[in-house]
Amino acid sequence: MEFLGLKIAPLTGIINRMDHTADAREIASELREIIDEMGNRIRITETIIPSTVIYRKAATAQVPAHRWEPKRSGPTPSALVGHAVNSATHSLPYSPRQ
Repeated sequence: MEFLGLKIAPLTGIINRMDHTADAREIASELREIIDEMGNRIRITETIIPSTVIYRKAATAQVPAHRWEPKRSGPTPSALVGHAVNSATHSLPYSPRQ
């Protein structure tokens, strides 16, 4: 476009759907280095949009992501804590308030 006399503004990119792995961080770092070597016309922000597994699992289950519920093989940690608190409370001797 510069040959037409139009100046192109610098471009800014963002990494979308980046996994939470060492490989993904290394690839993003390499990408930033390659872009930096090209000059100051393009830059990649440090901000990333992480990849979330729920969208893939919901798509596989053919349900909207906000309706997808993971299958659990047993009680959740919060349910176990609640059970322990209830058990401890019920095992205490009852003392009426005076």
